[in-house]
Amino acid sequence: MVETPSPQDRKALIAFIQSAQLVDAFGHLPKNQFMERPGDQARVAARVFEMRKQAGEISTGFRKAHPDVPWDDLEALGRTPDDLWRAAKKIAPAMLAELQPLVADEPESAFSIAEEPKRRARKK
Repeated sequence: MVETPSPQDRKALIAFIQSAQLVDAFGHLPKNQFMERPGDQARVAARVFEMRKQAGEISTGFRKAHPDVPWDDLEALGRTPDDLWRAAKKIAPAMLAELQPLVADEPESAFSIAEEPKRRARKK
């Protein structure tokens, strides 16, 4: 049984998702561009720090009820450029995929960034 978020968890999840979306946005850059831009790396590092803090505001019961969310990967993440790239390319997207649907009915989620489904190229 999947635990429904409490009102407190829902509030924390919205904040967490907003930070994760900003991290995820950097994963859309080419890797070499990200690796050459210390400013972008610093922005991701700051958001990862925020995500860790916000994850601590989500109840233990909720976190345990959602083992598919890579909570441990977030906590274990280092601060090297490769670690930050992994956060942007793998960890944040995985977390968003699991958590966004749980708060989709919240008014604040109207401002969430949703991935557009990829369209197939038409055959000519």
